[in-house]
Amino acid sequence: MTHIILLYTALKQVDLFCLSAKEAILHQMKLSSLHNLHRFKRYSITIESESKTSAKEKLQKILDTSFYFMNPNKELYFKDAIQDAATTFYHVLVDISQTIPSTHRSLVATLNATFNVEILDIAISTVWKLDFKKRPENIESFKKQLMEEVIVSTSRTKGILANPLYETATFLESQ
Repeated sequence: MTHIILLYTALKQVDLFCLSAKEAILHQMKLSSLHNLHRFKRYSITIESESKTSAKEKLQKILDTSFYFMNPNKELYFKDAIQDAATTFYHVLVDISQTIPSTHRSLVATLNATFNVEILDIAISTVWKLDFKKRPENIESFKKQLMEEVIVSTSRTKGILANPLYETATFLESQ
């Protein structure tokens, strides 16, 4: 059976790229309701396995014994969903993916040969988690405004997280 396992990785310490984006959003784009910004690399791993549990065990073996997906000295990971401490903030998850997806055939071939697994595909994207101080009254209009003024670059003063020339942005369901 084919199963899709989601893996999210992030830096354990300060992510300077993320910090810079947050400062630009707060000060240049004047979005003062933003409390925090987090960046994750999202791997969507399609694996052939008897069960979802078995697929997760195979991925865990790769994570425990290699650096192919992340370096545990500087990065943390979550499977299936981004874990978060209990918070009172309203958060929005945005997936930024390449318009023309990259193939990761060599990584798939290496993992299959090294770990005796049957990974069929790996898709990689960036997920931004935006934490806001309070829940907006009209969520749909808030998300539309976010997409036009903060997420997708539309001018030299609007948008920072996605370049529309080669990236697409989509909201993910809150987890």
